[in-house]
Amino acid sequence: MYEFKFTLTENDYTEFSCFHSKHSPMGKKAMRFAYVIVFAVVALTLGVKLAETEPEDFIFMLVVSGCLFAFTFGLIILFTKLSFFTKVIVKLQVKLMKKSGKLPFDKENLFRFEDDYFLIETESSEIKQKYEAIENIMISPIAIYLCLSAVQGFILPLHIFESEQQKEEFLAFINGKTSQS
Repeated sequence: MYEFKFTLTENDYTEFSCFHSKHSPMGKKAMRFAYVIVFAVVALTLGVKLAETEPEDFIFMLVVSGCLFAFTFGLIILFTKLSFFTKVIVKLQVKLMKKSGKLPFDKENLFRFEDDYFLIETESSEIKQKYEAIENIMISPIAIYLCLSAVQGFILPLHIFESEQQKEEFLAFINGKTSQS
């Protein structure tokens, strides 16, 4: 059916993590939770500062607090929209794992898609999986992600496809096998 042999890079993994965190239900939930925590900490800190303020400085501190709160909100939106913050965290995680001797992904991959299952062979493992296990298929500008759960997915970089037509045929094949649309 289909067979792809390719090398994953740290950038492929970083992009997958960022894309997954922005587009998966689990990632969106985590981002909302982070917003609540950051806003709660900022509001609590500013509230304590306002409570300690002398009455004659209260209006000034209220304006300063509002500006700081708006600035914090702007930074959070900026980090979220640009994926900057997520990329920094993922790159730091990869760097730490690299130091310990194990990356969170295998570099060399062989994906084989048969009629009833797909097989992934890497440097460290061999996984045989039925298509029904795929919960979600996500397509980014640089890869196709086959998500088996909120925490497990497989990366198929777009450069493995010989043409746009082959990519579209593969997507039709995989969507047909998984009942995804």
